[in-house]
Amino acid sequence: MKSALHNCVSVYQDPCFNLEKPVAEVERIIEKLLPAATPVFMQEGGGVINLKLLNKNKGGLSVILLLKGKMNFIRKSSGGILFGTAEGPSVFGLLGSSFKEEVFKYVAVGDCNIYALPRDMAIDIINAHNLLRDVLNYHAYISDMEVRYSNRLINQTPYGIVCAILCELAALPESVRLKTGIAKFIIDRSHISRSTMMKILADLRDGGYVDIQYGKLIRIIKNFPKFY
Repeated sequence: MKSALHNCVSVYQDPCFNLEKPVAEVERIIEKLLPAATPVFMQEGGGVINLKLLNKNKGGLSVILLLKGKMNFIRKSSGGILFGTAEGPSVFGLLGSSFKEEVFKYVAVGDCNIYALPRDMAIDIINAHNLLRDVLNYHAYISDMEVRYSNRLINQTPYGIVCAILCELAALPESVRLKTGIAKFIIDRSHISRSTMMKILADLRDGGYVDIQYGKLIRIIKNFPKFY
């Protein structure tokens, strides 16, 4: 994976960019839960997962298994900000609650392979197969990722938010980054106005801090200034 950070350690780049997903633990959890799960059929190209209907059908809270594909988490209470993105294999809902169901909207992106099962059943299976350590390791990773997404917006100026999201974009694989428009990537993840964002990006580019071509981030050239 080629990063666009080029050994640049910005004040806006947090250590969570280096977190590694505990894939082996996730795969062991899915292996044991999958036989008890049923497929969640989505429209072609993805769409919103109706958690209320899913939970009603399952008789309570549900655990979602994302075998492959990508899922976005949208904060309903923040005007639809994209809070985070996860790729398969992933498991959601083991530590879920009715409150989270009201706060977040789960959106499958593209063609996904998704299964679900009742949370109480999932917990029983985890206990039966002594998977508590795997669950805790996986949720430590999820917790750190949630902190990363929260820090992106809390007590930040528009300039700080743009810089933090640029670092997040720069950490993506080159094959993904070069297909991703900077403007949409930032707007989806913040409440910054388009005009303010474009002004900040133009100033960073003119100052020689970023290489932007055709609306795509090529690389971060040097550390962003702490103050704008």
